Amino acid sequence: MKFTVWGRALVCVAIVWLAGCSQVVERIRPAAFVPQSVEPLAQAQEYVAVADRALADDHLSRPWRNSAVNLYRRALALDPNNVRAQRGLALADRRFVGLANAALSRGNMSRAYALLDRALALNPANHLARDLRQSLVEQEQRLLARGEGSVMALDAEALAERRAALAARLQDLAQELANSGERIVIYTRTDAEARWVYAQLKRAVPEVFFSASTDLSATPHIVRVPAAVISG
Repeated sequence: MKFTVWGRALVCVAIVWLAGCSQVVERIRPAAFVPQSVEPLAQAQEYVAVADRALADDHLSRPWRNSAVNLYRRALALDPNNVRAQRGLALADRRFVGLANAALSRGNMSRAYALLDRALALNPANHLARDLRQSLVEQEQRLLARGEGSVMALDAEALAERRAALAARLQDLAQELANSGERIVIYTRTDAEARWVYAQLKRAVPEVFFSASTDLSATPHIVRVPAAVISG
């Protein structure tokens, strides 16, 4: 294959650009921790020391490779009886719940749900996270039963035709939810309609995790659940 002078120049620029990008990625994503010791029990102790620092910084599970939970687990894979690693995992379980309660104190229900769901995905036996999440669900159900959740009606014809005006309305709603931290229940006639509604919310504020559930209804609408705080 023959390249002109300009073609060779463009190839060189592309290579330099890609090299620069890889360096940026490496700066953004630190290398995974590798123990210096050779003996397994000593390696486990190194993992625990780094995991303790990650826990202190609330680096619980993301990014995964240098997170407290992952490092404690790697320590236990080498030394199943390592008490510090066992205690560290228990503290991480409790810290997830502490951060969820802190989110609730700020009225951010969606972040609280996200933290509790992550905690339970990592450890389904985390009874503190399970109990708090169940309390939140029950509270939402009581609020809805009392009619305290505000309702946004969705025009059925506009939803069926995926009209731009409805998409714009949903994107305005997304901005409000991003600020309020409210949870929503999306009622639509089909799962495809619910996915489209959620997609419009994400399109408006892609960096926000919207805490939402869906259900089927002949009359499409969205219920906004107040971001109340669980006490006790």
